[in-house]
Amino acid sequence: MRIARIDHEGAARTAVITPDDRVQLLSAEVGVLDLLDTSPQQRDTIADGAEAELALSDVRLLAPIEPPSIRDFSVFEAHIEGIVMGQGIPVPERWYEGPFCYFSNPHAITGPGDEIEIPPASHRLDLELEVAAIIGRAGRNLTVEEAGAHIAGYTIFNDWSARDHAIDEMRLGLGFCKAKDFANTLGPWILTADEFERFRSASSATTRSRTWRGASRSS
Repeated sequence: MRIARIDHEGAARTAVITPDDRVQLLSAEVGVLDLLDTSPQQRDTIADGAEAELALSDVRLLAPIEPPSIRDFSVFEAHIEGIVMGQGIPVPERWYEGPFCYFSNPHAITGPGDEIEIPPASHRLDLELEVAAIIGRAGRNLTVEEAGAHIAGYTIFNDWSARDHAIDEMRLGLGFCKAKDFANTLGPWILTADEFERFRSASSATTRSRTWRGASRSS
């Protein structure tokens, strides 16, 4: 299911995007997390009770979720190589022991089509097109095998950066601060995790489990 939030008469409302790109407006009492926390069958039942159906071209899409926390990970070797190799530094051994992440700003969420205000004194605005995994169930200290069951869906994440500020901040060796604080764009909608099951293969699962410690770097 494709789950969205739209601006409807000045209020944020949850909606379902149909396969033919129609927008089913759900009851005001239904939130995005209500849909993500139910079975596919229950989601279909909720969608069947939509208040109205609108054309996608007639609605303004908002960020599909306003998360309480954002953690931005670097999970493939080539990304780290792109960051450090230009400086003549090999990929740190620490990266192979577990995924690296930094905490971004959940109070700077923007939606698809929103204008992004350039940070003061920045002249090198950039973005990285990423995939965001939406965590729908609480959990901690999970194994790789357990973690997948806690992912409720996925959305597109435009990770904005002020590159000039980032270069300056990296001189301190303390991570990003102002360079990543001003905008995080999510959307246009969340695709529930069950939609990907038909694309899962044994080979992809094996590759994923060999990413970190114990794997050869060519995996």
